[in-house]
Amino acid sequence: MLRQIEGLELTFVGSMGWVERELAEKIYALAHDRKSGFHFHPSPDDAAMRKHIEKARATIYVSAVEGYGLPPVESLWCGTPVIASRNIPSLRRIGTAGVHYVEPLSAENLRQAVFAFLDDGYANQKAKEAVEVNLPTWEEFAKEVFRWCSEAT
Repeated sequence: MLRQIEGLELTFVGSMGWVERELAEKIYALAHDRKSGFHFHPSPDDAAMRKHIEKARATIYVSAVEGYGLPPVESLWCGTPVIASRNIPSLRRIGTAGVHYVEPLSAENLRQAVFAFLDDGYANQKAKEAVEVNLPTWEEFAKEVFRWCSEAT
């Protein structure tokens, strides 16, 4: 998609975590190809992380193994919509406001979600929702995480 759509860029922000060696090699190769439209920032400080989130049209958070899910809520706190899978615990109370769910999670459905955000009207509507969504305070979020952890044991 990156080279097929004029101006489309994908920025991976944060550590890669555990991935297969072949995938890591592909990610590094894309990041070093200046014409790919792919950027990788493995160790951003908080200010850089916020800048990347705020300038994004949407953030993508589809991991099924990342725990409770602070990153998509942080994105919404910054007013940036989220493309996510339905199994992110932190998003259950939010519903669809500012969130485009990919269901079922597949490469093709994720691709369609990205295409949806290429439409300015749709992207602007989701951004408006992201700004207006009723998000938990840090204290409420911490309590939700504690409850979630308690239920998991």
